[in-house]
Amino acid sequence: MICYNECVCRMRRVRDPVRITTVSGEALPAPALSNLKQRLITGALGIPVALLVVILGGWLLTVAGVAVAVIGVLEFYAVIAQRGLRPLMTGGVLLTAALTVSAAVGQPLWGLGIVMAGGPAAWMLGYRRPRDLAVTLAGVLYVGAPLSLLLLLRAHPDGLAWLLFVLVLTWSTDSFAYVGGRWWGRTPLAPHISPQKTLEGALIGTIGGVGAGMIVLWWAGLTSPATLLLVSTAPLAVMIGDLLESGLKRVCQVKDSHLAGLNLLPGHGGILDRIDGLLLAAVLCAAVIFTLPA
Repeated sequence: MICYNECVCRMRRVRDPVRITTVSGEALPAPALSNLKQRLITGALGIPVALLVVILGGWLLTVAGVAVAVIGVLEFYAVIAQRGLRPLMTGGVLLTAALTVSAAVGQPLWGLGIVMAGGPAAWMLGYRRPRDLAVTLAGVLYVGAPLSLLLLLRAHPDGLAWLLFVLVLTWSTDSFAYVGGRWWGRTPLAPHISPQKTLEGALIGTIGGVGAGMIVLWWAGLTSPATLLLVSTAPLAVMIGDLLESGLKRVCQVKDSHLAGLNLLPGHGGILDRIDGLLLAAVLCAAVIFTLPA
């Protein structure tokens, strides 16, 4: 059982632009490595592992997908708890797991039915406020539903290629936008949401994402007018998804999303910080891919 109060009380918050503290007021130690070096090390170790899991597929991909979804939804709940909301964490985790597992076995409607029936049941058993039920289901849909679509996409006849397309495009958009913003960024993109993001970084991220996506489409022989339109718009979805999560953290006054004692991706914040752009891109890509002619 994950301790609700522990997740809430030890989340990182921004008190001022220089000194970062926990909710309890304890100063956080300065990082040993720069953010860029941490990102490079995490990427060098994590991306090959992620690609191997995607290529192997099967139960390994299912376990990985469920784990990412569960951690992501817990991070979402811990972030919004800073606004005084108390989501049904156990119920949300169970619903998220049910949604992702059902998609992995090719029965997404089972998971949807469980969510529709399990949400009200969790609220009745938890004796919580209706808004707590609303944010509980919001976390399931925000995190669990897009990752379920990715697991469902893997079962597509060209599932491996399409899943690699979504991942490579998202990673490339994020990476090029980060590097482009650090080196050439001058014009704020959305200063009230994420002050460090720049228009120049967004432009370079779009170019990088489109280029990487085109390489995967060409390699897989999946180029068509519809897929060319998709590859040109998907980087925009990645960046909007990133801004949505940044806005959520800003409203909740949280620096990053990782749970206390579970910093799995140094330099990237939490799991939710790493997959924020992927979530919206997954929805867009799945909507297009599943409507393409066989």
